[in-house]
Amino acid sequence: MASNGKAEPAREPGLARPLAERLEQAISGRPPERPIKVNLRVGGGRPGQGYLFDLRVSSDGEARCEFTDAMRSREGSMATSELDRRQLDPLLAGIVRSGVLDQPPPPPRFLPDTLVGMLEVTDDEVTYRAYFAADPEQAKEQAPMSPPLQEAVDATYRFGARLLGKRAVKP
Repeated sequence: MASNGKAEPAREPGLARPLAERLEQAISGRPPERPIKVNLRVGGGRPGQGYLFDLRVSSDGEARCEFTDAMRSREGSMATSELDRRQLDPLLAGIVRSGVLDQPPPPPRFLPDTLVGMLEVTDDEVTYRAYFAADPEQAKEQAPMSPPLQEAVDATYRFGARLLGKRAVKP
């Protein structure tokens, strides 16, 4: 692969701690050097029973969320919003409080037809990315989420549900 002169984001578990410190800095009111982005994408399912939750939030104020759940016949929706810092603080605080950024991400190994989720927190210099089985029954059989990852994912689902004006969006 050709180098474009751009540094590849760091993904090693030990390097995620500076990312937690950058989130804490943003929560305390000091603007981060680079925008912090939180993405949660969960998708999959059999044809006609698909599920999609795609939340993309940036500390520079942009938020976008798409949701479709044919598995439970819940009506799909999409929302975009301009956020101020105070609206983003609960999400960033939930991720920091969970401790997920202090743990190595689990290896991404799933059986076919697994509803797979991906949580990514980045400032484009340091990236934390974790893949997980998003359906609770599938997770029990394959690889349950660690409590910190579960807490961070739940905080992100709650943020997306509020953005969409829904009570619940989890599979």
